[in-house]
Amino acid sequence: MMMRVAQCVFLVCLLFTAYTYVFYPVALFFAYALAQVRCDWNYLTGRRNRRVSALKPEQLPTVTLIVPAYNEQACLPNKFLNLLQLEYPAEKIEVVFVSDGSTDHTNEILNALQHQGSRVVLLPERMGKQTP
Repeated sequence: MMMRVAQCVFLVCLLFTAYTYVFYPVALFFAYALAQVRCDWNYLTGRRNRRVSALKPEQLPTVTLIVPAYNEQACLPNKFLNLLQLEYPAEKIEVVFVSDGSTDHTNEILNALQHQGSRVVLLPERMGKQTP
């Protein structure tokens, strides 16, 4: 009797393991293949676009970019130019520069950038990365 229960438990565990590593991935593969065939068929018969159309500028979400800096006077002008070249509506982007107690000319550069539409946070002392 005890041997029969152990065999049943073993078979159930074996089936769960087989389901996880074999049956479920195979089922996902076939489900994806069927969905792709359906999309391809709709495209061929109706000439509808299978791709999602690009969002209009007013539909795009607002994005906040946080740029931490510690003694980055050499990199900040290039970083600011890079941010200006982003292909995203300027009114939808907020840029926050955070100086973490910089000891070089980073704070002066950031103060000059602050007048160009970016927010600047100057921390008086170096705090570094928080550890749990």
